[in-house]
Amino acid sequence: MNGATVAYPSTAGLSKLDFSQGNIAYLSDLACAVAAPKAEPDQPVIPYLKDTAGGGMPLKLDGTAYAKGLWIAPETALTYKLNGEFRELKALAGISEATEVASSGAKLTISGDGRELFAGPVSRKTKPKELVLDVKGIKELTVRVEPDGLFTGNQVILAEARLQK
Repeated sequence: MNGATVAYPSTAGLSKLDFSQGNIAYLSDLACAVAAPKAEPDQPVIPYLKDTAGGGMPLKLDGTAYAKGLWIAPETALTYKLNGEFRELKALAGISEATEVASSGAKLTISGDGRELFAGPVSRKTKPKELVLDVKGIKELTVRVEPDGLFTGNQVILAEARLQK
């Protein structure tokens, strides 16, 4: 064999290689159409935030902070044009433990081309839900949050929400 041999003092640096470049798209990096309640003249409505929970606070679920993700207020729907380019959506869905009302909850629905991919309750009392959804061939993805009760703190966090080709 005529090959070169390369000796590495440590293989620790190899674990940092990212072969996913171009194969993953975070929802927080994509443009979306937003449907949300109209704001009152003196009270602004923030339907969603990208990569933060607002006020300089990170997206945090079950004691872990996440750099990427969405914070979505109740009565909000976010619609993304996927053009059939992705095969899988992964995310961790929950309500931040920083929410003061322990009984806070919401209903999260994710649909693709009008077909329901996930629908279920998300609450502060339960562990965050790990979502792995098949989005192969889907042209339009909609993420909808509906309030569960009258309490504040019904905002859903989709941590590390990402699409994979």
